[in-house]
Amino acid sequence: MAPSTPPTAGSRLRASTVPYLATLIIGITLATYLQYLLQYLDYGIPVIKGQPPLIWGSGLAVGLALVLWLLIPWQPARGRWLQAFLTALALAWLIRFGLLYVHHDQYNYTTWLYPVVIAMVWLKAPNLRDARAAMLILGWTGSVLLIWTRLSELIGVVPMPTVSEGLLQFELQQYWLPLSGWLG
Repeated sequence: MAPSTPPTAGSRLRASTVPYLATLIIGITLATYLQYLLQYLDYGIPVIKGQPPLIWGSGLAVGLALVLWLLIPWQPARGRWLQAFLTALALAWLIRFGLLYVHHDQYNYTTWLYPVVIAMVWLKAPNLRDARAAMLILGWTGSVLLIWTRLSELIGVVPMPTVSEGLLQFELQQYWLPLSGWLG
């Protein structure tokens, strides 16, 4: 029996789903943040061929994640809970898209990225360790962005978005916001 060789760092990286999941998480989060800056603060973020940052940034993130996804071996979703969850997501997308069609609602092009991402996760599913790492990346990305935004507002790098007095009164009357004054 030949001795097995330990996996190299490169082979472990290729077998991990973390790179493509991290690219999806960070890329789509940054695209959403750029959209926020463009939409609420008019920060001069480019609109490329009529498409705002949420569209082209998400498309770029999914495209880059797809390239990274192609580099790892097949590892289809094995657990029945993961398969049920991904099936529910696919059905939710079909229902949502059907409602958009029936109601003649507008949609943006990120709608077409959703089934691509579901297929990526279904065909090359993360194991428990990779899923945990992806959740940590999601949490840290969101936390850093929220802290950066608040600090930027406090020091004046990014202007605070204005909210009408009527909307504030409505929220105060309809919702319980004990920390709203402190958080800004």
